[in-house]
Amino acid sequence: MQSTAAAGAAVIGESVVSAQGRGGGGGGPVPASIQALKPLPNPPAPITDDERRARIAKAQRLMTEQGIGAIVLEGGASMSYFVNVRWGLSERPFLLVIPAKGEVAYISPAFEEQRAREVIRFSKDVRVWQEDESPYRLIAQILRDRGVATGKVALDERVRFFIADGVHRELPQAEIVIATPVTAGCRMFKSPAELALMQKANDLTITAYRATIDSAREGMTQDEFSGNCAAAFRARAIWAIASAWKTCCRIWLTLGQFPTAAIWRANSADASAAIKTCSW
Repeated sequence: MQSTAAAGAAVIGESVVSAQGRGGGGGGPVPASIQALKPLPNPPAPITDDERRARIAKAQRLMTEQGIGAIVLEGGASMSYFVNVRWGLSERPFLLVIPAKGEVAYISPAFEEQRAREVIRFSKDVRVWQEDESPYRLIAQILRDRGVATGKVALDERVRFFIADGVHRELPQAEIVIATPVTAGCRMFKSPAELALMQKANDLTITAYRATIDSAREGMTQDEFSGNCAAAFRARAIWAIASAWKTCCRIWLTLGQFPTAAIWRANSADASAAIKTCSW
């Protein structure tokens, strides 16, 4: 049930799109159990900029304690957690550097600079690289500018190998370490705001799954089942349709049958546990 973590990390939409007429992979009518779903009231407040600044400050404290000069992150959960920037992965790295002291900095392909400046937070320091230049050389510049060039360089656990290799080639004297003690050292401790968001996502996810299970019938295809699940998430105003689709398909394919009530309860417990690992 690993994909339930992604479903649990769904963003709660500000507007609601009705599920009426949009269920079933074959375009059939939405079952009554899903039509009856409504968005839950009183959505929790989003994570504030002040809370994200506190996260960065804690990361810097942990880096200082461990002799780390900076952590380097790609687009993903940790980048979103610290600076609320979401950036897709490509062969051209877009990186976040959080130094042990001083403001954060971003490394962007030159042709993406305008877009980067539109979405970045907590700093205006964007270092750009051209196609014939190394983006990893900019990491060394940032470390020198922040006065932490002698520290270890920590890479987020999800940084791809070619980036890790590029950092090592440009900083051969630096000790390259994993950033998990810093990133997990921040992310595993949840604030009241995070707990409220996770509880809401948990509640919405479980009710959407239950409604999908209630729609199951003999002879239903995988596409119909996953389509009903997507419709349930739309009805709950949760925009993680792809993750919901994958989760439903995984339940179907793993079990080889529709989940029984007992199996559903067990998977619901797994989903609840997985949601608690998510970042906001």
